[in-house]
Amino acid sequence: MDALLNPQQWMMLAANHGSLWALWLAVLIHWLLPLSSQHSPFQYWQQYAVLLASQVNKNTDPKQQRKLAGGLALALMCGTLAILFIAARELVWSRPLFDAILLWLALAWRPIDQFGHALAQAIDEHDKGAARALLATQVNRDTESLSLIGIGKAGAETLILGTARHGACVIFYYVLAGGVGALLYTSVVHLHRVWSPSRLAYYHSALQQRGYSTYSTPFQWRYLPSYWR
Repeated sequence: MDALLNPQQWMMLAANHGSLWALWLAVLIHWLLPLSSQHSPFQYWQQYAVLLASQVNKNTDPKQQRKLAGGLALALMCGTLAILFIAARELVWSRPLFDAILLWLALAWRPIDQFGHALAQAIDEHDKGAARALLATQVNRDTESLSLIGIGKAGAETLILGTARHGACVIFYYVLAGGVGALLYTSVVHLHRVWSPSRLAYYHSALQQRGYSTYSTPFQWRYLPSYWR
């Protein structure tokens, strides 16, 4: 009992299990203070991805050149981010705290949960307009023709995939590679969101509904590996 009340024991436990404490701290902060789409730093990441795609991926370029440009663009964005955060991790005074901050930025399952509650309320009230508008912010498809049943099915699929991508998978990559790995995974997920071929028709309207500023230049990114689509 005395050991449990001893602050030194708690300090030693925190020092020996820093990654675990960072995980719980990040999850707690995300639960209490989730980042909204308007305040997420990934909105600037997505905007830069759109701008980069519009510059390096031209319809007039040969197929092989477009494949090479797509791979180099991906390597440029993710490689630069990895080098930056790996170097910063060596300079911080507390690595567990640094990992906790990166994991907090990478997690995004609470907004998905809030989206689910809002969508369920709109469906309960038979408000098709509101339900379609909510769903349009999360999917790369036209939602104007969906019935309430279709909205419910698409919403359920979005909740399952969103919770897996922005919650379970983020923690999985944190366990494998720390906060840097979790943030890099989330960065790739956001690139998949804006570089998906099906995103061309709906990208600008959906981002505007979420409060992001968008670029007017259209883009097509059809030569990424199929598992990123």
